[in-house]
Amino acid sequence: MRFKAILFVILCSFFLTACTFTKEKEPSGTLSSINLFLYRTDSIKSQPELIDVTVDPESLNSTVSEIDKAEPANIPEADRLDRIYILQLSYESNGSVVETKYFMYILDDSQNQYIKPFDMTSDYNVDKYDTRQKETILRMIGTDNWKRLSTSILNG
Repeated sequence: MRFKAILFVILCSFFLTACTFTKEKEPSGTLSSINLFLYRTDSIKSQPELIDVTVDPESLNSTVSEIDKAEPANIPEADRLDRIYILQLSYESNGSVVETKYFMYILDDSQNQYIKPFDMTSDYNVDKYDTRQKETILRMIGTDNWKRLSTSILNG
């Protein structure tokens, strides 16, 4: 009888653990930097172009906090987008980068800000960017699961 009770408890805890949904997997290291890339029309460099690196712990924590507080939203059409950024969050453990997360970050023509996590691939890199590529980028990343930020996460 005791064996059956122990087996029952083990099976219940297994099923509860297996059926538990987590919002998002926690990073496996400590956030060490955020690289900010921008798709620019006025540059001869391949795009998106690195425009800022943040390593200040207070700024890093503030950025993650703002992303976590963002509310679900619909993004505007591509012709209303002003700027498209990519945030690259790097997490370190024992001096080595162990995880990297990417977010698409857009500003519309009213300076509303939207963010979405995504898997960065070479498809998002272009030799030269022009505004007609906004639709292509939006089509690749999709219009679902965007969130609206209430505060700017850009430095300065």
